[in-house]
Amino acid sequence: MCRARLVLRDESGVIISGCLPNVPIGRHEQGVEGACRQKSVKCAGVVHGKHVISCTRQGDVRIPQRRAAPRDSWWHRSRIGRLTSTALSIAGQVLLLDLLYMLYRMGRHLAVGRESQALANARDVWNLERLLYLPNESAIQQLALHSTQLLELANRVYTGVHFPASTAFLAWVLVRHRNAWPRVRTVILASTGVALVIHILYPLAPPRFLPQTLPDVTFVDTGTVFGPSAYTAGDTVANQYAAMPSLHVGWSILVAWGVVTILRSRARWLIILHPLITIAVVVITANHY
Repeated sequence: MCRARLVLRDESGVIISGCLPNVPIGRHEQGVEGACRQKSVKCAGVVHGKHVISCTRQGDVRIPQRRAAPRDSWWHRSRIGRLTSTALSIAGQVLLLDLLYMLYRMGRHLAVGRESQALANARDVWNLERLLYLPNESAIQQLALHSTQLLELANRVYTGVHFPASTAFLAWVLVRHRNAWPRVRTVILASTGVALVIHILYPLAPPRFLPQTLPDVTFVDTGTVFGPSAYTAGDTVANQYAAMPSLHVGWSILVAWGVVTILRSRARWLIILHPLITIAVVVITANHY
């Protein structure tokens, strides 16, 4: 005789029913098991995602009951209403990201007049790296200088991949995987915001500027020598004194993290090549540490 029966419903609507202890409690049921059982009862009842609201006694088992979802207005049920709501939501997220861009531009303007401080900070970072026996970026670049084609390719990747790849990733998540957007947005805003604050408080010249203050250090400005360069004369947007943390590297890691956590296919691991290539590019072009 079955004294306690377990009835489960997962997010896809699949129902499993059976006597305990033959039916395991799934991941959705674990959250309400403690709230819906007596000391003498070992099972949790009906569960459907986050819609578990209350429990009512039914025999030996307290079964959570779902409240009826509130009815939407005719506007929200109409196609135009849904499209308008979606468009407004996307516009709000774009505006939020625009605020980050404005903060980045503010960092560029605040760097004006602090070039000497940025060079002094770069010298300190370089000396600290040597003290800690960290890999020598100059030695790595010297290896790459044997191939002009490699350096030209690296410059093109540095100037042409970062912004399009990041924008495409954000659009992909926002349009195709909106359920993942809140956590992606939170991680991006938090990490990028912290990086931009560091750029403002601690201006840092890139390694390619080091020969100006340390003549014995050999770095080549590959963008100027081999082209193309990411920094043109009169550029009022790009902040050259934001060498660490590198937004190129940081965003490439965020893109890889997002793709790996959202998708489920084995091919998703190929995205890890993106941050690895980006790290190699920023080092051999002497744009970041």
